Amino acid sequence: MAASDGSEYFDVDIESGLDTFSRRSNADEVQRDEMELLWTTIDRLPSRQEKKYALVKRSSGSNGGVERTKTVIVTKLDMRNRSLIVRKALDTFEKVNIEADVLVGSRALPTLVNYTRDAIEHFLISLRIFRPRRHQLSILKDISSSIKPGRMTMLLGPPGSRKSTLLLALAGKLDSSLKKTGKITYNEYELHEFYVQRTSAYISQTDNHIGELTVRETLDFGARWEGEGFVGNLRELTSLEKENKIRPSPKIDAFIKVSSVAGKMHSISTDYMLKVLALDVCSETVVGNDMLRGISGGQRKRVNTGEMVVGPRKTLSIDEISTELDSSTTFQIMKCIKNFVHQMEATGPRKEVLKFFESLGFQKPLHKGTADFLQEATSRKDQEQYWADSSKPYEYIKVSKISKAYENSIYGRSLKSSLSIPFDKSKSQVSALRKRQYGVSKWNIFQACFSSEYLLIKRQSFLYIFKTIQVAFVGFVTCTLFLRIRLHPTDVVDGSLVGFSPSAGRFFRYMLVLFSIHQMALGLFRTLATMARNMIISNTFGSAALLMVFLLGGFIMPKEMIKPWWVWGFWVSPLSYAQRTIAVNEFTATRWMKILPVYALVFNIIVTLSLAYLNPLKNVQIVPASTTDGDGNQATPAKTDTSSKQHGMTLPFKPLSMAFHNVNYYVDMPKDMDLEGVSERRLKLLSDVSGVFLPGVFTALMGSSGAGKTTLLDVLAGRKIGGYIKWDISISVFKKEQSTFARVAGYVEQNDIHSPQVTVIESLLFSDFLRLPVEVSEKQRWDFVEGVMKLVELDNLKDALVGLLGCTGLSTEQRKRLTIAVELVANPSIIFMDEPTSRLDARVAVIVMRTVCNTVDTGRTMVCTIHQPSIEIFEAFDELLLLKRGGSVIYGGKVGGRSDILIDYFESINGITKMPSDYNPANWMLEMITPAVEERIRQTLQ
Repeated sequence: MAASDGSEYFDVDIESGLDTFSRRSNADEVQRDEMELLWTTIDRLPSRQEKKYALVKRSSGSNGGVERTKTVIVTKLDMRNRSLIVRKALDTFEKVNIEADVLVGSRALPTLVNYTRDAIEHFLISLRIFRPRRHQLSILKDISSSIKPGRMTMLLGPPGSRKSTLLLALAGKLDSSLKKTGKITYNEYELHEFYVQRTSAYISQTDNHIGELTVRETLDFGARWEGEGFVGNLRELTSLEKENKIRPSPKIDAFIKVSSVAGKMHSISTDYMLKVLALDVCSETVVGNDMLRGISGGQRKRVNTGEMVVGPRKTLSIDEISTELDSSTTFQIMKCIKNFVHQMEATGPRKEVLKFFESLGFQKPLHKGTADFLQEATSRKDQEQYWADSSKPYEYIKVSKISKAYENSIYGRSLKSSLSIPFDKSKSQVSALRKRQYGVSKWNIFQACFSSEYLLIKRQSFLYIFKTIQVAFVGFVTCTLFLRIRLHPTDVVDGSLVGFSPSAGRFFRYMLVLFSIHQMALGLFRTLATMARNMIISNTFGSAALLMVFLLGGFIMPKEMIKPWWVWGFWVSPLSYAQRTIAVNEFTATRWMKILPVYALVFNIIVTLSLAYLNPLKNVQIVPASTTDGDGNQATPAKTDTSSKQHGMTLPFKPLSMAFHNVNYYVDMPKDMDLEGVSERRLKLLSDVSGVFLPGVFTALMGSSGAGKTTLLDVLAGRKIGGYIKWDISISVFKKEQSTFARVAGYVEQNDIHSPQVTVIESLLFSDFLRLPVEVSEKQRWDFVEGVMKLVELDNLKDALVGLLGCTGLSTEQRKRLTIAVELVANPSIIFMDEPTSRLDARVAVIVMRTVCNTVDTGRTMVCTIHQPSIEIFEAFDELLLLKRGGSVIYGGKVGGRSDILIDYFESINGITKMPSDYNPANWMLEMITPAVEERIRQTLQ
């Protein structure tokens, strides 16, 4: 007898009941009676079947838009029903210390020599006959705090303050080689008492997604791994409702039940997260990557967040949320996350932080942002400018003293008091902390991975079909070369078409051998990559393994020619078994064929074990020989501005000016624009742009999005190779010649593109030796490079590997400073910079722009495109060239002290509103050139 699914309990004549209810005068009472009848029916179901049914309200077109309550099966919801439905953990940590035993200087470089030394040292250490000589680096020291549900907590600090390390520690993702002391608890449960990875979500600052998947598919894939999302909440809520004899809200009941269903292709949590993070407008758009155009950067950052929180995670650790985003986009994302935190109740008051710093003698300037002030007040180089206590002279206050003052303050004592009171575990929500390692079964994991991979193959079906036809055609042509050719005993035969036995069985065995060789090779290289965890070591051992497999496989050298001490390699090489299998396939011998699948199986098992138990790829950085003292000075050495101007300026150069008049730039109009009635053949991107850049003057090139800032910069620098350019450009008194101009100009790109396997000083020396004249001596080159490193504050990282962005090596802001330094070592007279502050936080952006200003003071001509700068950065510019959408000039001239010249000019125009006090002049200026304001000014003039 088939098991009942509970549907027979719903054989209730609702329509006839509605006829009876419709005779009543009160419509609300009719709906209540109808809902009560359906609830009673659901209550009659067995407990297992009760979870499958929920109530939703739906407008009925036949009844004039009247809402009707319907029962739905939560395991069989379509898009329409999911959209209808869509319409707590305490985290504390006390005295956390994290230390690492690190190698210092060039000894930490991942070279083959160092790798070999490390392997020998580890072996000797295991035998207890060698003591490692490593430097102990303190990463976090005595960190204590409490993070409460329903609140957003900002983790603020300058670069190098180990913010990411703290987030990784809270999320349980620390490297096992690090030494951790102290206590981290969730609802008084320590990390070893539950699976913190399923309770807390760590959201990386890099957006790593499959670009071919849409936003909805990306979130659905993440939701499938969460399994029965809110099933724990459902059990607790159901028991509480029955105990207290209350009816739940149909909307909440439907959402909880639908989100508790595991293994479905489409999740209700996805629809909910798309709504909360404002991603529903681009839900069917591919995410995209560097090679595929997709959603915007701000939307991709929200997808990164949504993918991690689509399940029932209770705490979120978001690392560098503003990376690569402008201020307006960052604010929009934070607003969305704030809505999510307050709705889902995920996780010293912010306003009190200024009072604490004021008690130490500091004062925030009127036009200074709070976050910028807090970061700079702990820096040795920036702290003095905020000193406001006139009763005593300024003396640098170390970070350790500030930390001690916080512990003795009312805020620190309050925190210590709250940490001393343990959380009552009986009040902890049972489902808040995950006690199972995986939310779904292995079969569901396989289904999720298989369906995702199948979707990618289907989406790229043209590529696979074309590749298959191409390989088949090349194979057919190659085979036909040997048709009707008499075979000699010395001929090399390859395949059944050229002399092998035409038996179908032997042919398919031959194809099986080739497939096994392919799988064995993939497994071999995956094994080397997952075990080495380093690109250099993987390539080294991969090449060696390939050489051994081919050389000792019996094909290049027969077994009889191999020396006795190398004969073991013949029996280990998988290729020897493949060769003998193909040879004896003609004689119907299959005993060798069983070896190759075993090799493929062994290699893939090793890959799986390596991925499961070895640490992930490490962010390899070189620790300088003189480490910092933890006072926040690693990014800003204690040097005065006067001394920093002298660094990197030891080589002579000729100051040059640049004047341009009526610069126009056109591109061909897209062909499909003819169908829309557009008659123009060319699209004008720059329209009669004129200006002048002078030596020793720092010029900002600004404008709204699409105004043509980067386009103008590329045209002036001679980097545009397409389109049509009309211009009149002169360098000082000479007509511009690009071949000569390229030797006196430098261009700092927005993207930081560097060779990952070289160090900082090697990158600068490579650029120096290629671009400086041959007359410069080697000593002058070295002195110049070292001066530039001090100028951009990379001298303490000169032996650090550049690495891959977001994976290894330098951080984002360090890579940006390296990009600037690579151009400065060429000793240019004119420097173009495209968004030099992108991907940098506010404090580092100020540091970078300050070093750029020092370069300007030497007499160089500096032009910089920038988008929404802070007040400090904007007032560092001497002149401004402002463009509007369409590539036309709105303003060109001086900015003035505190931007007074620019502000007076705009406020003198009829229809322009006065700039509010405590407002950023750059933001106000960009708001005043929007199309809406232009229309208002036009109406005022009329």
